[in-house]
Amino acid sequence: MVQTLAAHLYEMPTPLPSSVPAELAEIIMRCLAKSPEERWPDVASLQNSLGSLPLPVWTAQEAKNWWHQHAGSACCS
Repeated sequence: MVQTLAAHLYEMPTPLPSSVPAELAEIIMRCLAKSPEERWPDVASLQNSLGSLPLPVWTAQEAKNWWHQHAGSACCS
């Protein structure tokens, strides 16, 4: 348990899979930065960066379908 706690404090997470678009992976990794100075200064800044990504917009039904496929039906009754 101590090793896990130390990892959360000091080690960066493993890189995201290559299936995650590079621009999105960069934003996610910045959110996970250990130093607050390396993370987004506020939610509006993060939202602006996410909003500038050329990602498809899902409908609520598409999101629900994805969760059913990947996380099981318990999450989306």
